[in-house]
Amino acid sequence: MNTANTLGTPDAPAFDIADWLGDWESFEHYIDSDDTAIQQTWEAAERAVLANPRMAPMAAHGIRTFWSMACTTTSPENIIHIGWWRVSEPDGTDGDVNGTTGGDTTNTSSGGTSDNADTATAAGVTASAVIRIEWFAEDNTSLDVYDYRLDHVIAHGLEGSPTFVFTTDDPNAEDSPFRWLLAIAPLPSRKAFAEGGLLSHLHFQYANDLHTLVSSGTDGGKEGQAGSGEHRSNRNESAGNRPGEDTVIGGEPDANVHTDGTASASATETLRNPRWYATMCADEGTAEDRCTIIRALHHLQ
Repeated sequence: MNTANTLGTPDAPAFDIADWLGDWESFEHYIDSDDTAIQQTWEAAERAVLANPRMAPMAAHGIRTFWSMACTTTSPENIIHIGWWRVSEPDGTDGDVNGTTGGDTTNTSSGGTSDNADTATAAGVTASAVIRIEWFAEDNTSLDVYDYRLDHVIAHGLEGSPTFVFTTDDPNAEDSPFRWLLAIAPLPSRKAFAEGGLLSHLHFQYANDLHTLVSSGTDGGKEGQAGSGEHRSNRNESAGNRPGEDTVIGGEPDANVHTDGTASASATETLRNPRWYATMCADEGTAEDRCTIIRALHHLQ
């Protein structure tokens, strides 16, 4: 199992691939569901929100409309709704880059697992990929699959929480909207569901260029929208280190992944669109388990 970058630091979370492995479905499925129980749960949620003067504006056009806008999986760079993720360890052993066999790229079976895959960073230093993500459209068409390395951590990103910044060095991703990925650690852990807890979920953002998603603090804190079409690079070239110093293998000047497998967090980066909460939920359980998520989201009993 891939154990790279799992140690964490005082200002950044540990990366544990066990919490990510498996299939994930878009929260948009919850919003658009025609299941009777799920629809009734949404109706109850809307009544509760409208009854709370502080929260009522959220439901001015319908509570599902609000969440549909906040949790959309599309962007100006990608107009296709993302229906699913399949997460596996990098460098799969099934002999097919899409994690499938016989040319079938539909969302029907898990990809392979193996040891770490090495990828070259812009600094010219070899870094290990920590995760493989296959992106599926709503019709189960495989959009892209990439091995990602952990570039660094944003101290206060999505939900104001530490946010992993992943990137792929795959040359095929040069023009892909999935080249850079921001994501918070799944909550609760995926094993919690088997122990009677809630289904795991995570928030994410993506773009072809990191600068589209974050402001580094050196550009005046300019606000923008994810997928705005800006393509200025935000990746720093690593300078030579004096003897005894950590070797930086990627990331912002104050937010790096080091050769000891730890990641430090950037306190200077801010999200350009902090209201974009594309969301994936663990693809398991029943309709009632999904209703439980909706109730928890709106603090319903």
